[in-house]
Amino acid sequence: PSPPPPPPPPSPQPPPPPFADYPHSCFPGNSNANGGLDFGYGLDGTPYQLGIVDVTEDTLTFRIDGKECADNSPARDCCGMTLFKIEIIMARKECRWVDITIDGKYKATSYATNFYPSGSPSTPFPTMKLTALTEDPIASVGSVVKMRAAGECPSISEILPDGGKFWYAYFNRRSKNFDCCGTETLYL
Repeated sequence: PSPPPPPPPPSPQPPPPPFADYPHSCFPGNSNANGGLDFGYGLDGTPYQLGIVDVTEDTLTFRIDGKECADNSPARDCCGMTLFKIEIIMARKECRWVDITIDGKYKATSYATNFYPSGSPSTPFPTMKLTALTEDPIASVGSVVKMRAAGECPSISEILPDGGKFWYAYFNRRSKNFDCCGTETLYL
């Protein structure tokens, strides 16, 4: 008899969840403490989260909420972090022109191109950055942020990836690197 056919090749690994590699400069669990080599822990071990308040065709309103910090998280040292920067992933660079207010006051934004996953090959994606949030202080727990569509992308579903994936990260103030951050993906 002839030998059995060889087994089929293994299936490719599924892509990691978004927070496995974004942002790769820090994390609870993916931070300076371990050289950025571990898997991300999302929001565990951090004292914040963003909560959706309202979504209309052209406006996304969210609030900066405080939350219980998980003492059993590998990143429990981040429980005392301050909120310095929020990054929001945009669908494409043409959608980066949005109007932002925090508690009714205009907030300037900056943009960068990040890559997911890091390394090669990787996919570029634009990132909107709200920085210097703790200065003045302009934002704190309970602050309401409104993101209104403008420019080439007149609706929130065009601004965010996949028609409404609110993929964000927040960071403490830069020291040597951003030591603490958390990230989450919400679907509108």
